[in-house]
Amino acid sequence: MLSCAPLGVAQTAYTADVLALNPLGYWRLDGNANDATVRGNHGVTVNGVAFTSPGGGAPIGDLNGQAASFNNILGPYIRIPAGEPAAGTLFDIDGFQPITMMAWVKTTATSNSMIVLAKEENTGNFRGQDLFIDNGNDGAVPGGSGRFGMRIVSTPGNGLRVESGVSVNDGNWHFLAGAYDGSGQAGGIRLYLDGVPVATFTVQNGLSGGSTLNNVPVTIGSRDSGGSAYNGLLDEAAIFGTALSAAQVLQLANDILTVQKILPQLAFGGGWYTALYFTNTSASALSFPVNFIGDNGSPLTLPSVGGTSMTVRLAARGTAIIEAPDIGALVQGYVATTLPGGVTGYAIFRQTVEGRPDQEAVVPLSGATSTTSTLIWDDSNFTTTVGIVNPSPVATSVAITVRDAQGVIIGNSVVPLAARNKIAAILRNFPGLAGMAGNRGSADFTVAFGNVAVLGLRFGGSAFTSIPTTDR
Repeated sequence: MLSCAPLGVAQTAYTADVLALNPLGYWRLDGNANDATVRGNHGVTVNGVAFTSPGGGAPIGDLNGQAASFNNILGPYIRIPAGEPAAGTLFDIDGFQPITMMAWVKTTATSNSMIVLAKEENTGNFRGQDLFIDNGNDGAVPGGSGRFGMRIVSTPGNGLRVESGVSVNDGNWHFLAGAYDGSGQAGGIRLYLDGVPVATFTVQNGLSGGSTLNNVPVTIGSRDSGGSAYNGLLDEAAIFGTALSAAQVLQLANDILTVQKILPQLAFGGGWYTALYFTNTSASALSFPVNFIGDNGSPLTLPSVGGTSMTVRLAARGTAIIEAPDIGALVQGYVATTLPGGVTGYAIFRQTVEGRPDQEAVVPLSGATSTTSTLIWDDSNFTTTVGIVNPSPVATSVAITVRDAQGVIIGNSVVPLAARNKIAAILRNFPGLAGMAGNRGSADFTVAFGNVAVLGLRFGGSAFTSIPTTDR
């Protein structure tokens, strides 16, 4: 079944599901420390917290997502709310009340244990709660760096501390969550890595008395005032006044399985027809948006669907087609979509020229979060054309490096692309790439910031076919 509906404000399934769980605070860190909940507990950056370019955030399906960048030499952190001293009275959760803390991290740090998210004093009793990464110097059982855990502390020697048996400092994005049921026992803390419960060991189990309440603000990337500073990227931090269940954490992890995809060339009219096919391989009904965009980044109306975007709804094991018929003058652009886990798709191009049979080619969808795309070309007796898309919300420049069959560089070019713009052309016609003629080899398309999506087409006489790319 296929249906069409206008798209609302851009929001990933992950973001929507986090908000649906009613967090006390949710800081997306998309270029600022604002709270995404209606409570509006916005934070302030301290000691040089920076933010990545769009596209540098956690892999939650948000093409524009950013992340906060922390360098622990400077002692940066985020204080929430920004106001003092009233800040300390918000988010007050005692040691016998449930709480969940979660965030995305990307780090390679191996020295000095680090606080990810906390409401915890930096002196005295160190009262409060935190989600942390132990690099082996924090009094825990030895066994290597990078193990994450959760603490609930009231007085020195009186608290709960549980750590995972796995490391998260491998330089990849990881989704960390710690959920505590308020029981006063270490067994009431559950740790989740990338949505899955992990084996844990108890470092401390003695919350017999004393309050964990304190007057310090919530902090991201350290304790209060910058203690145990984090080093790396951090994103999508949230605190809940409940202990999220394993099913709820898994749902958030399943949300991240959505994948941004681009069809870098959409052509209809003037002898061209495009069709997109999608199938749902899962046992559940799924829906996802499909956006049609012009070469200049503006919404493109697809007459066959009566709009610039649509929502595809697929029954379990269902299939859908979107057609752009060959009617009228040639119109070109590209397609952007976010596919849920279990949905796959591809496109078909058809060219109609009077006096010869129609020609068709299957066209794969490209990733939208790559910074380098590589294709193999053969211009010995053929012509290679490319569609290059900048799916990012900021302008970028695409550096093209062309190598021959021996791997020797035979041409370089730079193609500037405004935000969300596309260009389609014969590859060897770009300045500096004329040496491709009569040769074969590979081409790298690279951006220093933002992202790039590339499609290759090879033409030879009346025939043409697509050229798959390797994205990274």
